[in-house]
Amino acid sequence: MAHGDDPSPDSSIPRRSDSQGEWNRLIVNGTADHVHILAKLRPDKALSKVIGELKANSSGWISRTFEGAASFAWQEGYGAFTVSESQVSKVRRYIERQEEHHRTISFLEELKVILRAHGLPFDERYF
Repeated sequence: MAHGDDPSPDSSIPRRSDSQGEWNRLIVNGTADHVHILAKLRPDKALSKVIGELKANSSGWISRTFEGAASFAWQEGYGAFTVSESQVSKVRRYIERQEEHHRTISFLEELKVILRAHGLPFDERYF
């Protein structure tokens, strides 16, 4: 992308992944190194399929829209967490405040904290 061309994560993520309405986005926001999406998925759809379609559709849009981004691609993996209905507003506020939030802790450091807090293994080589 050309210097100063920072696509809004919200504009590059389609409201629905396809005409079947596999998911509905509630909010999308992020920083230069990651994007958060709060969405409701249909219970009969595989998360990996929805994420694959999301990445394909949004990377195509970014490649076509921004000069110098013709070879844009998302990283290979992703993180996904479930959120109870009672926590949706709290998560929405967290996503809205990404830029401010990550002034105090980097995305990678925060991810390690979350993974450790939930006893999830990870390989330090990828951080």
